[in-house]
Amino acid sequence: MTTREATTEIGYPGSYLTRRSYTGTARIVGVLFILGTVSGIVSGVFVEPYLTPTTNAAQYLTSISEGGMQVMVGAFLVFTMGISLALIPVFMYPVLKRYNEPLAIAYLVFRGALEFVMYLALMGVLLTILAVSRDSVFADTTTGAFDSILVLVAGYEVVYYVLLTLVFAIGALIFYFALYRTELVPRWLAGWGLLAALLWLSWGVAGVFGLFDPAATLRIGISLPTESVFALPIALQEMVMAVWLIVRGFNQSVIESLDVAETAPVR
Repeated sequence: MTTREATTEIGYPGSYLTRRSYTGTARIVGVLFILGTVSGIVSGVFVEPYLTPTTNAAQYLTSISEGGMQVMVGAFLVFTMGISLALIPVFMYPVLKRYNEPLAIAYLVFRGALEFVMYLALMGVLLTILAVSRDSVFADTTTGAFDSILVLVAGYEVVYYVLLTLVFAIGALIFYFALYRTELVPRWLAGWGLLAALLWLSWGVAGVFGLFDPAATLRIGISLPTESVFALPIALQEMVMAVWLIVRGFNQSVIESLDVAETAPVR
C-alpha cells in the first residue's frame, strides 16, 4: 500500500476524516440544509394563521384551540428546522477546524448553539399560546388570556424577525467566509452566500431599530412580503449549495493540498 493510499483509508493527518467521510459529510450537510429549509417553510404554513390575532378575542382563542393539532405540527416542524440547521456546524466542525479553528468554533457557537436556542424558544412560544387558548376555552372566559397571547405573539415576532435573523446572518457570514477562504466550494457560490448573508443581516439590523413592519409588502410585478425579498437570495443560495454538496461534494484538490502540507516534513 502506498503512502497516499494509506492516508486515504486511515485518515488525513491531523484529522479523523477520510476521503470517504469528507464525501459523506458534504452529502449530510446538503441534506440537512434542504431538510431545515423545507421544514421552516412548511411550519410557516401551519402556524402563520394563528399568529395574527383578530379583534374578536373569543373567536380567536377558539380558533387556536380547535387548530391545536395544526399548531403542534407547526411547532414540531420548527424544532425539526432547528435541529437540522444546528447539526450542520457539528458536521462541519472537523472540516473547518483543519483550516481555521477559531472560525470553526465561532460557526459552531452561532449556528449550532445560539440559533438552536432561538428555535426552541419559538417552539415554546407556540405551545404556550396553544395551552393558554385551551385553558381559556375550557374555563369559558377570555379574561387575561387574549392579552397574554398578544404578548406571546409579540415575543415570537421579536425572536423570529430580529434575534434569529441576526444570529442566523452572523453564523452564515462566518460559514461563507470560511468557505470562500478555503475554496472547499467554488468561490462564486461562497461569495453569493456572503452577499446574501449581508443582505439578510441588514434586515435584522433594521428590525433592531424598528425600521420595518413585518407585515409590509412590496409590489414587484406581484405583491411580496418585504421579508421574502431579503430572505430569497440566501434561501436560493443554500438550496443551490445543498445540491452542489450532495452531487459534487467538497473540492478534493483543496483537501489534498492541505494533506500534502500536513505530511511535509518539518525542516
